[in-house]
Amino acid sequence: MNRQANAWIMLVLLSLRGLQLIASEPSGDPQVSTIQSIGIYNDHEGMSPADISFFKACGYNTYQCWDKGWMHVPSRHEQYYAQTAKDIRRMQSAGFKVYVILSVNLCQNLTSDTEGNGVDPFDSGFRVDAFDPNDEKLMRERLAFLTAAVHQLKMADGFTVFAADPGGHERAEPAQFTDAVKKIVAIIAREAPQAEINVNPWSIASWDHFPSPFELPFWEKETHLSRNLISQPDILETRVGIEFPMHDYYRSLTLKCYAEAGKKPELFPNAEEVRRLEQRGVKRLWGWPYFLTDECNDGYKPGTAGLAQSETRYLKQLIDNARRLGLNGMIANVMDANTFAESLNLYAFGQFCKDPKAAPERVIDEFAGFLSEPKTSAALGTVLRFIENHSTWQAGLPPAHRLPNFGVGLLKSPQDALDLLAKVRVRRESGLPMAKSPAEYVLKLQERLKMLKREIEK
Repeated sequence: MNRQANAWIMLVLLSLRGLQLIASEPSGDPQVSTIQSIGIYNDHEGMSPADISFFKACGYNTYQCWDKGWMHVPSRHEQYYAQTAKDIRRMQSAGFKVYVILSVNLCQNLTSDTEGNGVDPFDSGFRVDAFDPNDEKLMRERLAFLTAAVHQLKMADGFTVFAADPGGHERAEPAQFTDAVKKIVAIIAREAPQAEINVNPWSIASWDHFPSPFELPFWEKETHLSRNLISQPDILETRVGIEFPMHDYYRSLTLKCYAEAGKKPELFPNAEEVRRLEQRGVKRLWGWPYFLTDECNDGYKPGTAGLAQSETRYLKQLIDNARRLGLNGMIANVMDANTFAESLNLYAFGQFCKDPKAAPERVIDEFAGFLSEPKTSAALGTVLRFIENHSTWQAGLPPAHRLPNFGVGLLKSPQDALDLLAKVRVRRESGLPMAKSPAEYVLKLQERLKMLKREIEK
């Protein structure tokens, strides 16, 4: 093949690669940053000793929990916050910095611990609702409850003021969220003077009359309102940091909405915006990419929660982008019931944050080696690659944003993968601290492959 033909092929390959990265390649300074804060967020109360050991082994050093005092009747607040304070100290003793997420306008449960108002977005058995921020009485009450919460949890390393989901309201105005942030920041500064403060604009569009997240205007408002928030000099400063949701860089639902409208997402943040915040003295510049390590249906394709999946290529892409943007912290998420099933994603997230040179293939092979005898670990690695090639996350992405599949040799079908998995000799105990045995994890892989087989046979 002549040199001109080679050059033409290379140009085509680069063009295809550019299409895949159209909403994930940050602009600006290519210099990479160090991910200092490697965090895990979950919404359950407390973390088991087994999970603490697992996350420490994966490289996590930061823990985020959610203040759910709004869920409990006030007569139980003393007991609830005493237990939460105990959990915070236990995580700190294990070597984690602990941040407490504060929701802005959630209705306080005043009846019983089994009743509430509104809809339940978590399928948790408890109903939650957000109040109209125009109701000054309810807002004063909410700020009073938050004041008491911060006072009782002042031993935490920091607090994060969280925009919405849950939160926001169909009659809300964006300026009301900004005003609430300033008031809550002042409360934290007064009640917990040693604590750090972050603001997370996740679902800030919900404060602009609650548009649907399944339609493009929601995501355009997310970017516009977030940019407006960080431009205000009296919110972000030396003490107050930012947690960027990074929707435009990875999120399948966001990219799907843009693709269906024939538009490209306006990437937020960009490297210049991060650099300007750093120049202003903002110290914590974190990413908060929800859904990718857990709940990989991204909220619009049910039925996969709790199944073993793998998104290592997309996690690597996301964290590399965070580095190039200049972010110095990343927070993953997991629901309590999914930690074991999502062990590979959670391990990969920690490894990519720790080591810029870590590659998805290497991480998968390392993980397979923790579970399998050496002679069959390569086979297990191939099965894990096959599962990632057929992940729910990838299927939900517009084709232009899908990364190239792994090579999986002769595996052509879920049945082929099941047959190969049957040949894997699992270790009695994992080389990575996990809540359950390698044999039980293999059962989760079998469950996922059988689901894929049923989908194909329909």
